[in-house]
Amino acid sequence: MSKFIRSCHLHFAGPLQGKEEAVKMNYLLIWSGTDGQDIADTFVFANNGEKTLENPFIKFEAYVKPRSNISVARYELLLCHQQPDEAADAYLISISRG
Repeated sequence: MSKFIRSCHLHFAGPLQGKEEAVKMNYLLIWSGTDGQDIADTFVFANNGEKTLENPFIKFEAYVKPRSNISVARYELLLCHQQPDEAADAYLISISRG
């Protein structure tokens, strides 16, 4: 997602510089494709529905961010075992990284 955001910011700072916010929003929706447009239609904006350019990026990131699954995390933790030659610090780091 960060590559997409970086690419959008480059377009907005380059060829689309000086364009109105609404035009930039339309480009963002075009680049996100039909699935992205459907997702964007579900977004609720504060401030009387005011859509600034940063709001959709935050909403898209929140939408695509992986959610944690406690049951899966507990199962993966049960499968982890410290090797005989593995230091305790290295074992704790490997567990925390998942």
